[in-house]
Amino acid sequence: MQEIEFPVVRIVVRGCPSTRSEQTNVAWARKMLLRAFGDNHWPGNAMFTVTPGGFVKAPFPDGWDGARGWASCPEDFQALVPHARKAVDEVLTPQMLDAARGRTEFLTLGVDLNDRSGKRKMDRKARGTHAELVAIVDIEQGEPVQWTGKSYPVTWQERTLVQEADLNSHLFYCGAERVLVLGCHDLNMFSERAKSVMVPGSHRQQRSEEMEELVTEFSPTMILHHPHSTDSPWIWSTAWSGARGLLAQDQGAEHVWTSGIAHYRSDAKRRGALSDVRSRTRCCDDHVFDIVVKPSN
Repeated sequence: MQEIEFPVVRIVVRGCPSTRSEQTNVAWARKMLLRAFGDNHWPGNAMFTVTPGGFVKAPFPDGWDGARGWASCPEDFQALVPHARKAVDEVLTPQMLDAARGRTEFLTLGVDLNDRSGKRKMDRKARGTHAELVAIVDIEQGEPVQWTGKSYPVTWQERTLVQEADLNSHLFYCGAERVLVLGCHDLNMFSERAKSVMVPGSHRQQRSEEMEELVTEFSPTMILHHPHSTDSPWIWSTAWSGARGLLAQDQGAEHVWTSGIAHYRSDAKRRGALSDVRSRTRCCDDHVFDIVVKPSN
């Protein structure tokens, strides 16, 4: 590992990474990474470079017959990793890896697998099945060294999301750093507002309590969050308030927390300026540096 000069760089997308109709955006993702790593403002060799959720998109595989929703087990999620890996491998070309070396040690890639508009041969209730993964890529090795994914769905995903039920997959050790890697809605497991409306004994409450117990013991020094869309500077504030309280309390230590940013809203006008969104979804400029890219580039 080369000398680390900066903790985290975010690749901030000014807009939507791809249209809803796209099943794959691998070429776009590779192009944006090349532009970002070629930016003259890059602050030095970073420990982590973070993308938003769904930065890479690929079709959900045919023939998969695992469980979805709260019935998902770790094996169901792991069966999807090889399919997500194919898309990631297309992004990690020799040219892209060469551009990243010397600029970051690890790259966290949000990878979505989406059903092909109900065209797959499956039970009608299973249409719309999808998964949201995060690959932790070791740039020197040129491949993912750990996978995790969304463990805490939004309400409309409860029946269709293949959840990552292995919560230990969110914990990543990097030298002296203990890194908590979260999918999009996962951050809300730490939100006091969300906890106040959980049904006692529900799947949501059980998942949230299990996660908080695990993270408390892990005592992270870094939290990397991968939301898909962040159009407001306040959208994650309550959840971050709870999550930051779980960071290790080492005396004198300054720990890192940040959300990956894609600044758009699919169904309405954005609710906040990008500058405000950037400043309120990270710990500070001294620890998290932003490289902004545009989907149209």
